[in-house]
Amino acid sequence: MQLAQRMGQGWEPDVWENLGWHYAVVNGPFKITFDERSQRYEAEYTLEANDGFVFQVFTDADLPEDAFGFAVQEIRTRLVRIEQSLREVGGEQ
Repeated sequence: MQLAQRMGQGWEPDVWENLGWHYAVVNGPFKITFDERSQRYEAEYTLEANDGFVFQVFTDADLPEDAFGFAVQEIRTRLVRIEQSLREVGGEQ
């Protein structure tokens, strides 16, 4: 709950047991977990379209806000590259 409150509106806690207790917060396609082994937060963004296409981004940082920010930055970078590729092949007008 503390991590969900720290991240702000829309973040929900997720707790599970798998050879020990683990926790994360989820907001839509974003998930932030704390890795006990590395003592770092890991952000994951997974968007799955109906046709089975999966777009994923993984980042990690010491703070959950940084892990989320790095993921958002990586997504924006990838979108710019995709749009540039489409322009180069004439797929975007």
